[in-house]
Amino acid sequence: MRVLIVDDEPAIRKTTGLAVEAMGHEVVAAPNGLRALKELEAGACEACFLDRKLGAEDGLDVLGKLLKAQPSLAVVMVTAFANISTAVEAMRRGAFDFIPKPFTPEQIRQVLDKVARNHRLERRVEQLESQLTEESP
Repeated sequence: MRVLIVDDEPAIRKTTGLAVEAMGHEVVAAPNGLRALKELEAGACEACFLDRKLGAEDGLDVLGKLLKAQPSLAVVMVTAFANISTAVEAMRRGAFDFIPKPFTPEQIRQVLDKVARNHRLERRVEQLESQLTEESP
């Protein structure tokens, strides 16, 4: 998978990127929403780790922009300021999942496995729908 990491902290981008690459995925990174959108324009991604606080930007606002640019993107919100209301709001706005900082490589692996399973299921549904359309009189 091609995975976008959006975080204003260079160390977080680097360590998360190293963990994702060690799992065999391609990584692109951005320090803010604008750069993240440019990365999506350069090539589609299957998953995105998006920080809740990006300096002056609100990650929840960036979430909407990313999903508008690529509706199929599985956005995982990450934050050091985790609470139930923030998680609920992120999911309400279209986030695929939500994990608190600090997170472990195992948490990254689990969420990426979940994204991959979800993409496989979506492709299978599309195949079955296509077969039904072809078989219908």
